Parts: sequence; structure tokens; C-alpha cells
Amino acid sequence: MEQQPALVAVELRDPERFGRDVAAIWTAGDAVLPVRSSRPKPEIGSILTACRPSVYVRDGERVPLEGAEPVASDTAVVLNTSGTTGAPKAVELSHGALAAAAAACHQRLNVTASDRWVCCVPLDHVAGFSILVRSALLGQKPLFTDPSDLGALASAEATLVSLVPTQLRRALDAGIDLSHYRAVLVGGDATPPALLQRAREAGVDVVRTYGSTETGGGVVYDGIALEGVRVRISNQGHIEIASPTLMTRYRLAPGLTEMRFRDGWFDTGDVGELINGVLGVLGRSDGVVITGGEKVAPIEVERLLVDHPVVAEAVVFGVDDEHWGQKVVAVVVPLPGESLSLPELRSFLDEKMARYKLPKEIFVTESIPRDDSGHADLPALRRLASTLTPWNPRSEEPS
Repeated sequence: MEQQPALVAVELRDPERFGRDVAAIWTAGDAVLPVRSSRPKPEIGSILTACRPSVYVRDGERVPLEGAEPVASDTAVVLNTSGTTGAPKAVELSHGALAAAAAACHQRLNVTASDRWVCCVPLDHVAGFSILVRSALLGQKPLFTDPSDLGALASAEATLVSLVPTQLRRALDAGIDLSHYRAVLVGGDATPPALLQRAREAGVDVVRTYGSTETGGGVVYDGIALEGVRVRISNQGHIEIASPTLMTRYRLAPGLTEMRFRDGWFDTGDVGELINGVLGVLGRSDGVVITGGEKVAPIEVERLLVDHPVVAEAVVFGVDDEHWGQKVVAVVVPLPGESLSLPELRSFLDEKMARYKLPKEIFVTESIPRDDSGHADLPALRRLASTLTPWNPRSEEPS
């Protein structure tokens, strides 16, 4: 009987060293679990407990661990999701899935040997790890830059880069020229249309990507599925994907795997629509706010908020309310140097959507807390909102 590969946890401190560790582990026939060294120790402990690797490679030493469980055959890596809809889930991705994702990306972007990737997103998430694989496909190493040092992108000798929307916005705010990149992939969260327009007016060749850890990263570019990827909308309105890039399974969670992954199709949990073969993402099915018996998709309200000329970012979510069941709440960030008239913002929304969809409270802050994948950190947002004074649109004054 063929021995299943072991799972080896690897401390992710230095990206160059991490790349060498990955290569050595794959040569030995085992799989990698990236563990970022900057995470709090309890969080690292939780990852190790949940994923049950056999060894933890840390500070150059291999530390054996108890309770190890093998991974599925051909598994290359186990990556944790960002946990935006609940507790993070560990996803097993095969060598075949990673190779298919890299090849499909390069085919769509017409990548050649003269191209080079710069990596400024975390390697323990699918966006960053995918850049390792794409670079290996080119016979190269990526150029690594610190995710927070967006200025390094201006002088990086590379032609391809992947960003989250917040990074793109901050780069534009700082006047960083990204126009020399052949393609700037932007994913990880919804990209406001106003931000896309602003980037394109600055000469940035932005490519919007849609996908997840479970799909092996972005598999739909600018609404069009990559080669070999099929997309459909279920009877429930969910986006479902069939692709050679899909995960093998959720680690140690057969019930969850069966629930989300059936007959070769993965239920993303996102709500969407297909119009003439172009995918539109409407939001999370489990993020819908039910207020007064009416359903509100937060992404719809967010898109309208960022259409306002002085709103840079907006996140909308529901909070429990005795009268409404849930009430719609918005947190907005003004453009740098701009002041925001909340009554005028409410009036702006009044003209564009049904009243039940309008935020019952609006908070203004300097920045949206986000995780390292670029998703809005809803628990942190709720805590932030509890410290701010909301504006109640029923009154002209803060409530």
C-alpha cells in the first residue's frame, strides 16, 4: 500500500528560506503547512492542533509533534482560509491543482519567460503561495517585498503583481506608479468600481480576480472563467465551480467537505449571476441581513456608498436589534483630506435604493480593520463600532 504523505508545518519568517524548505519537503514527498511566525503563540498552537502535522520546522530544527494525521495523496500544501464567514478552515490542495491554477493564470495573461512576479501578499494564504508556484513554472524565484512596503513596488524589477483592494488604494493614495506592470491582479475582497476606475485612469492594468482557497485561488478574471474552469449558478443562487484547480478536501472535516463539494462542483457560498457568460458576484449567502423581514445584501449597499464622491471605503453588516431583528449598519472611510456630510450621504443613498436597505447607523473612521488577505475583519469592525458614536439618519445629530 502506497504511503500517504506526511504534513510538515514550516515556520514562515523569511520568504527565501521558506521557499527552500518547501522545495525540500516536496522532494521528500510530503506536504507543507505554512505557519507565519508573527502570529500570536496561542493562534499558532490552534493551527497545529487543528491541522495535526507530524513535524514543525522552526528555527532550522525539526520538532516532532504528537497526534499526526497524514494528508490525501498528491497533497502539496494545506492552507487556512481567512475565516471571514466563521472559524478558518484548513484546505488540502494537490500538486495537480496548484499546477493547473498556475498554468491557467499564465495562459490568460499571456505570460512568457521574460515576465517576473513580485510577491507582496502573505505566503500562508493562497494568493501568496500561488505566486511561488507560478514563479516555479517560469523557472524563477519571485521578487519578495514586504506587504506593508508598497513603495517598493514602484522600483521592483517585475512585470506581474497580485494585490488586495486595500493595497491598491493605499498605493494610489501614496502616488505610487504601478503602470509599468503588465498586469495587476486584484482580489481577496470586492473591489469598488470607483477604485478600479481610479486605477485605470492612472494607467494601471487591473485584472479583477474571483476565487478562494478552495478553488486554488482566483479562477475567474474580470468575470470570465479561466481555461478549464466551469461556473454555474445553483437553484439557490449560489456560485458553483468545477475546475482542475479545486481542493482535494477540507482537512479532517469530511462532513464539511461533503456539504460543500459534490459531484465535482464546489459551492462557494457566494451569491451571483451569470449574464452572457460573465460572472457577477453579489455577496455572501450567509452575510445577508434580514431586517424587518426583508433581505439586504451588504455588498449592494457598499457599492452604492463608495459611489459617493468622498467615500473611499465602506463595509456594511447587520447587528441584532430588538425592533428589526437585525439592523443595517455601515462603517465608512472618507477620502484623504475630505470631510463627509452624513445627512448628505443618507440623501445620496435615499435616491438610489429602497428605504429598508438604508443603514440605520453610520460610523465614520479613518481605516477599515482587515485581515492579511484583505477581507474586512467583521469582529474587529463590530468592536470598533462599539467605541464610536454612530450617526442615526433619523436625526440630523449623532445619536
